[in-house]
Amino acid sequence: MALKYNDVLEEFESISRRYKNLVDSDVGEAYSLMINSSSLLSSYEQMYADAIKLVSMKERLAKATEARVSCELSPKPTEGARRAAFHEDVLNGWKDYAESLRNQKYIEANSKFLSRVYFDTKMIVENCYRKERPAVRDDRVVGRV
Repeated sequence: MALKYNDVLEEFESISRRYKNLVDSDVGEAYSLMINSSSLLSSYEQMYADAIKLVSMKERLAKATEARVSCELSPKPTEGARRAAFHEDVLNGWKDYAESLRNQKYIEANSKFLSRVYFDTKMIVENCYRKERPAVRDDRVVGRV
């Protein structure tokens, strides 16, 4: 199943908005966010793996382009390398690599955010449930099951 980045991003933005407005006593919303962030995290992990692969391929292509242009411009390696560094094909190859690396970092950051949302909302849910449980003898905090 191919992931549609725009659909995943739309759901991520929805979770982000809901998280910003979350009240720490709203157990229903916290639980919903916990479930949604957990399920979306799987999609982000898949996208992250795809992004790593793409970055690797773009880097290899940029290096290959630089080597090809270097050989075409001069039989001397150092002169060819210096001249290739300014060639449009080489610059475009490294630009594509840098952009794919940036996108990989964005996906990683969103994945970490979703993980943080999951654990924060899990704590809210657990704290709300803990408050609803009856105390054990006179102790309201210690001894809860």
